[in-house]
Amino acid sequence: KIAQVLRHGTGASVTLDDVQTEWGNPDHSTAASTGYKRIFVSGDVEIMLMSWGPGDVSSIHMNSMTRGGAVKILGPGCMQLRTLQLDARCLLRTTSLSTHGAGDVWEVQRDMMHAMGMKQSSGHCFTLHVYVGSTRGARVLNLVAQTTSSTDVGAFHALPSDHLYGVTATPNLADFPTLLQDGSELCARILMMTSEERARSASPPASDITQKLFAPERREEFWRDVERIVHPDTGHATDTAQWRIMCDA
Repeated sequence: KIAQVLRHGTGASVTLDDVQTEWGNPDHSTAASTGYKRIFVSGDVEIMLMSWGPGDVSSIHMNSMTRGGAVKILGPGCMQLRTLQLDARCLLRTTSLSTHGAGDVWEVQRDMMHAMGMKQSSGHCFTLHVYVGSTRGARVLNLVAQTTSSTDVGAFHALPSDHLYGVTATPNLADFPTLLQDGSELCARILMMTSEERARSASPPASDITQKLFAPERREEFWRDVERIVHPDTGHATDTAQWRIMCDA
């Protein structure tokens, strides 16, 4: 597996110093959600380096056209990884939330729904990505707009309309904590953009998104998800992992 190569094989020796001088771009413009450079493309293999600044977060996505891959954190900052699955109600639910530092490697399966980003308030982080197959055609989920779409330019929030295709309406996508997390990250991305970049984006203004996230009907959804993880008699959390996910949102 690629993850094993990055942990214990040739990739284990790759460090931040090896790549950041030639390939690193920690000061990417607001037009890009992250610095992005393809280092190697040959046949079925793609290798790319990405740089992340404070608040740079991907949208929820699946690398549907790949046969799998792996990500290695080069540092110096840390990255947060979020994975998601459909629950018994057919709602998308955040199943894990983890933080990774330099040297950590995670495997990315073909249909793994996930999001990653740098949640620190300062600094930057580089990540090395290796995939078998093409990263084009990634499926991107927009929980606020309740759509899924494909893109060839990277799975990020508030992409320009002309970078999205195969847009499909997907109502009632997620539970409330997952919707709140995704919507908050989308708002943060929009507020980082210039007015010209916002005009090209397919997303509504941040104020409209906030109103949708905190509309009266969201209250029922919030209590529904709280009751799933809190004991009715003691008021204590019965699922500490989900409680942490809800607090993080």
